[in-house]
Amino acid sequence: MPNQRVLGLFVAALLLPTPLLAKTRDAQTYLRWCQDNVRDGATAKADEHCGLYAKAALSEGLGVWTRADVVAAVAQKHRLDAAKASTISKPAQQPAAGNVDATAGDKANTYLEWFQNNVRGSNPSRADQHWKFYTQYAGKAGLPLWRLSDVEAHAKRTFKKLSAFDAPNASPAPSKPAPAPSTPKTEAPAPAKPGVPEDWDEAWHDPSDLDGKADNGESTPYVKDLIAKMGSDLVGSGFQQGQGYLSQHYMGHDTPVQYPGRGLVYIRHTGTDFPKPIGTTVRALTPGVVVGTYNDAKTSNQALAVVKEDGADRWWVYLHTSYRVKQGQHVAKGTVIGTIADPRGEWNHPHVHVNVMTTWPLSRAVSQYLSLGRSYHPNRDEAVRLAKAYTMHPLEAYARANGLLP
Repeated sequence: MPNQRVLGLFVAALLLPTPLLAKTRDAQTYLRWCQDNVRDGATAKADEHCGLYAKAALSEGLGVWTRADVVAAVAQKHRLDAAKASTISKPAQQPAAGNVDATAGDKANTYLEWFQNNVRGSNPSRADQHWKFYTQYAGKAGLPLWRLSDVEAHAKRTFKKLSAFDAPNASPAPSKPAPAPSTPKTEAPAPAKPGVPEDWDEAWHDPSDLDGKADNGESTPYVKDLIAKMGSDLVGSGFQQGQGYLSQHYMGHDTPVQYPGRGLVYIRHTGTDFPKPIGTTVRALTPGVVVGTYNDAKTSNQALAVVKEDGADRWWVYLHTSYRVKQGQHVAKGTVIGTIADPRGEWNHPHVHVNVMTTWPLSRAVSQYLSLGRSYHPNRDEAVRLAKAYTMHPLEAYARANGLLP
């Protein structure tokens, strides 16, 4: 009898209309993963899979269970069915599927997550920028908006992230832009200008990015000129273009690697390299106060100096540099920080690595995954999130500090 019952169920499934089977497959898979992540407390994966579920459900013409529905079902140890959301709990906040741009919705959700990270990390310039992109993409996706004040309050209260797909109709997109967080004048967001990257996090990762492609402003004359100015101010003319922000082309980028003392991790390069010969003079890119120095007797490649920029929450790290400044010293732009150190075999090319922190000092919980040169984490997405939450693209920081944004 059990075998006959299983066979009967299988035959019944085959007799169902094929479009219905295909219709619910992706949404149901992501919904199941969403519930599993919520149950296991895997917040980052829950956000990712719940967002993908909402996207799949809308694209398949289904209603969407809300995050509250998912949490309640998990608490009751009950599995939700993606196909039933349209009749049981189709949330009022979800727009009709035909009005949703799924790609824009995903981008809105990503920028909303970054905004919350930056609120928690006390990074007003990034928060301001990412809120702007969140509202733009939410509008393109046909999604209602969260109130800025509600999201700020939530981010300061808990690490649980709000989703762009869960914004209630009670907070419709305002006719005027939502007020931005209070920000120093030096951190005001720049209006759009041809050649300025829309998302600095994605601009100039490696030398190969400057290949004539106009993707995210990586190869525009503006970015190339910015690199030339920054390199010239830092180490003089004739510098090479080295490894860029968020890249890691020789280890741990696309696959995890065993790293001494950190286990199996993904790595992100949180600064920008400027290769020059050993002994090349390194100069300050902004005025500020030296708040830290470090020099390991075993490997001068780890020597560094940290300068807090005047008038901005940006801490400039000059890594692999034998420093000549003292803690507490005020430096002007162009002041000699030190010279490029001998790699002593740890790297195959001498260079200065410029890193810009937006929070200093780091908490112990963060510093175990983020150094002053890279982020390391067993989860690839988390390695990227930490880099974006606590550091700034050096090109953007240089442009802001030197009045090179329009």
